[in-house]
Amino acid sequence: MVDLKMIRDIYLYPDTVDFRKGIPALLNLILTFYKEYEVLDCIFVFFGRNKKQIKMIEINKDGTWLYEKRINEGNFIFPTFNENIKIDKKQLKIILDTISPTKKRNIS
Repeated sequence: MVDLKMIRDIYLYPDTVDFRKGIPALLNLILTFYKEYEVLDCIFVFFGRNKKQIKMIEINKDGTWLYEKRINEGNFIFPTFNENIKIDKKQLKIILDTISPTKKRNIS
């Protein structure tokens, strides 16, 4: 997982994102809300439509990192909101660790 020691702020993006988007497209989404100098040492968290994926962009002085987590079973539990919100490191860990089990059908 990402080293959070050097991270200043963590933001959740308010809408689901098409996960075919890479770093340039996700950066464009970020820069519609923030100036370039405001995003250094920050992480931006994006959720996929299927609730099985999460992407994070980390921006630091060395460049931009893209992290992605996909889960095979269950779903991430996403908070509901309609604007970028700032969370702390503990809240990010809860989001990354929180999976809601999916009920399996008995095929017999």
